[in-house]
Amino acid sequence: MQKLDPYTIPLESINLIEASAGTGKSWTVTYLYLRLLLEKNLTVDQILVVTFTDAATKELRDDIRERIVGALQAFEDKTSESGYPDDGEYIQLINNSDDFEVSIRQLNRAKLSMDEAAVFTIHSFCQRSLSENAFEACLPFASELMADDSEIMQKLTDDFWRHFTKKSPKSLLFKLQQKSITPDSLLKDIKHAVGKPYLKICGPLTIEEKSEKWQLLESTYHEAIKIWRAENQEITRLLTNPDFEKHYYKNLLDNIETAIRAVHSFSLFDQIPFKIDLKIMKWLGTEPKLKKTAKVDPIDHKFFHTWQDFLDLWTELDAKSDDFLNRTRIELIEYLQAQLPVEKLRLGVLSFDDLLLKLQKTLKTHPQLAKDLREKYKVALIDEFQDTDPIQYDIFHSIYKESNKKGNAVFFVGDPKQAIYSFRGGDIHTYLKAKNDTQTQNTLKKNWRSHPDLIKAFNQLYSICDNPFKDDDIAYVEVDARDKVSEKMSTAQARSSLNFWEYEFDEETSSSTAAIRQKIANSVAGDIAQLLNDGLAGQAKIGEKPISGGD
Repeated sequence: MQKLDPYTIPLESINLIEASAGTGKSWTVTYLYLRLLLEKNLTVDQILVVTFTDAATKELRDDIRERIVGALQAFEDKTSESGYPDDGEYIQLINNSDDFEVSIRQLNRAKLSMDEAAVFTIHSFCQRSLSENAFEACLPFASELMADDSEIMQKLTDDFWRHFTKKSPKSLLFKLQQKSITPDSLLKDIKHAVGKPYLKICGPLTIEEKSEKWQLLESTYHEAIKIWRAENQEITRLLTNPDFEKHYYKNLLDNIETAIRAVHSFSLFDQIPFKIDLKIMKWLGTEPKLKKTAKVDPIDHKFFHTWQDFLDLWTELDAKSDDFLNRTRIELIEYLQAQLPVEKLRLGVLSFDDLLLKLQKTLKTHPQLAKDLREKYKVALIDEFQDTDPIQYDIFHSIYKESNKKGNAVFFVGDPKQAIYSFRGGDIHTYLKAKNDTQTQNTLKKNWRSHPDLIKAFNQLYSICDNPFKDDDIAYVEVDARDKVSEKMSTAQARSSLNFWEYEFDEETSSSTAAIRQKIANSVAGDIAQLLNDGLAGQAKIGEKPISGGD
């Protein structure tokens, strides 16, 4: 992968720009924007800029406006006063200009038209594209955009749960209740997957196949309880025979009596109890009562056999109850994916996920829309591309896949090292697919943000392993640090540029996520407090200034 030269990279075809944090992604995007205005004579409404949050969109729009104003001033003065990332950042633009007056008019036009600039979040881009093509998208003209469809999902989940509980054996429902399974917990488990139809669902056997065994479990339990109610005195006499207890249970009569009391309490109710202690209740099964010795005859009763059948089924289904729960989750996903669009259409509302799905589908069914969008937005700059997913990428791919033939251009800007974090919505496989679809691949290699010693430490760390991300398609590209650091930090005790903190588990510490988060928070807060205290004592400084809260 070659080092990006933002001053000379051709403004054509499909391009990938890989950039680590702090290497000037925003600077690069805004500089390419300037070149598109001046070299391609595009207007601000012809350059599509997409990022993934409202805050990032506002910041990017402000950066573009500031860059246009700076370039305009540079052209007017024929000099540059900016010093980031290097002195004279507008000199290349000035040198490439054939006519200063034309360039000034182009920049003035852009500055005055910034309210019309096509700088969007992915969702606002989809919303605008759909609203301008509502007929092709088959959208109701009065659709309302809702930021959160959780309330509708919850209502449908409650409906699902009512139908589910009607058709499921009581024994299964009690087992789910043991695991604290509720409609709310089920929805929490699967909510993130509902708006992603591209996910491949892998699950256990169907509910119907498992349900038969739960019904058998229930009937076996009721048969055992029926026998107990009719013959519990005889069963109790057999189990508490002193000779039998002496030779078989070896002073475990307390367990036998505990089991008897438990099964007697079970018999007072019709349903299977929430909790069954198998270690205790096994003493009412068939073993070791059927063994014969010279000292005592075995005892036998049909209750022992029926109870043993129940325990065997309970043990088997208990081990597989997670499979059944997962299948229930899958059924809920399928139910919501089918019913959620119907309910939203009835209510006349759309969610953010719906915008993506609607535009993706419309681009497939109406290829002319892709052509129209490509004509409207000559060039696309997709920032923070590592946060994209298959639907989002498919939208841009459908629009710009013919960029080479049509004279359009696309620049995907992102960091694959950040795309590995699924919790923030990234999808590394989508990123790598997009990477393979691009014609040119470039990287930004200088970090303007971090201290050179920290950059050196990271480069050293990742150089230890040839494949640090366990994927041949994800490389750690060593970055250069900025040339100068104006002020260094000094502390009473030497501090390394990169530190490892080890979290040790013992009897007093927990391995739960919440406990680890709290430990991290306490450790970081303690480290900051130490620096601030040293700053007050004059022992921690940045340059000659004591470290303070603002640092």
